[in-house]
Amino acid sequence: PVSWPNRFDSIIEPPTRHLEARDEAGATFRDEIPALVLPWLSERPEAVGGEGGEGGGAPDGHVIIELDHDYIVEEFLPSLAERHLSIGDGVTYQALIVRRTDPPEIVYQTADGLSLQDFSTPDESRYLFDLLSERQYRELLLNVGLSLGMLIPESPEAHEDFAAAQVPASVLSEGESDFGRWQILVRHPAGSLQQAFDQRRRRGIAVNLGLFGLLGAMAVLLVVSTQRAQRLASQQLDIVAGVSHELRTPLSVIRMAAGNLERGAVRNEESVKRYAALIGSEERRLSEMVERALAFGQMQSRDQCFDRELVSVAQIIEAAVGDCRPLIERHQARIERDNTPGDLQVRGDAQALRHAVQNLVANAIKHSGPSPCVRIQARRSESGEAGEVTIRVADEGRGISPEDLPRIFEPFFRGRRTGNGPVEGTGLGLTLVEEIVEAHEGRVTVESDRSGSVFTIRLPDRGSS
Repeated sequence: PVSWPNRFDSIIEPPTRHLEARDEAGATFRDEIPALVLPWLSERPEAVGGEGGEGGGAPDGHVIIELDHDYIVEEFLPSLAERHLSIGDGVTYQALIVRRTDPPEIVYQTADGLSLQDFSTPDESRYLFDLLSERQYRELLLNVGLSLGMLIPESPEAHEDFAAAQVPASVLSEGESDFGRWQILVRHPAGSLQQAFDQRRRRGIAVNLGLFGLLGAMAVLLVVSTQRAQRLASQQLDIVAGVSHELRTPLSVIRMAAGNLERGAVRNEESVKRYAALIGSEERRLSEMVERALAFGQMQSRDQCFDRELVSVAQIIEAAVGDCRPLIERHQARIERDNTPGDLQVRGDAQALRHAVQNLVANAIKHSGPSPCVRIQARRSESGEAGEVTIRVADEGRGISPEDLPRIFEPFFRGRRTGNGPVEGTGLGLTLVEEIVEAHEGRVTVESDRSGSVFTIRLPDRGSS
């Protein structure tokens, strides 16, 4: 005799050692221990349906097979999980085994930190000890009975009857059984397979959309680049045509004047002087166009370097008006200048600033019609925390057309004359003005209406720094 293990009290209550009615007819599994409980049949095979019997008797006793819980949880289940839940690429499915209690109690988990909430939508769910088919289960019970030395009839038919007697009716029924006390839940590490599939599909859609967006952006850039190339080609044709036209006129005048002098068609001294003045004027015009084209090329290649020294604004304006003297005389223009303070100075390149102001004065003369009047004003003004020096050049022409106004600083752009005929020049003058002023950390603005145009150069007031 041995002491009765108290942990088996939930199976058979001492001293009656009586099982519940549902457990008396066959084997069962008690997950709280855990243990298998099998009926013990030693002398009366007819009690389980032997020859001439009806199989309705009770067993002589029961065999309790206690399972090693620690071994199952620490060795057996981990080895099964490692063997059957690993994927070829190294990804391992997550599994949770729970007791079917209320609430469910976790028996085993493949990774720390898992909870029932993580398995709300598992990829697969099965009940343990309920996975065998009826035939497999009967064979299992038969083998257990033979190993325990039970008295089992030798005929195959008796074996079948014995195994059938050990299987509770609930095992053979559909749905949950007493042998499904543990439940295993399996899911992919990224969540359920449906979630992983949806996530991969969303990722694929995002990648495809990104590729389509990239292709669209490349198409837009290609179109923009093509348009810019076409516009640049058109501008280059315009500059070639403009320069050719501008060069043809002074060259024709010089060639005509030189031919007349060579043939002796001009004899008196006054006519010779007039022809010489004409040739000199056209030569200066040619030189101006060549210098402007060279200056534009240097500005575009960033080869132009400007001095940084204190220069007088009054001297810049005076020199610019002097450069325009032949143009002033030819157009009989009137130049009105406010008294520029002698101490008004900026820091920069005197020659470049002189060229910028000269361009604005020349444009004002050429676009103001007959008897043009150009007003030049320079002053110091306050703008924000720092002051600035402004140089304003205003004319009384018909103004710049609204269509041309946004583009007048573009290279090679030649707008329409506010009167009749195309605008003279190569379309580089205002572009050079803007380049020069911005190189001096300033800006140039324009205001225009039917009463005329006003160009304003704004430079930092750094004369005293």
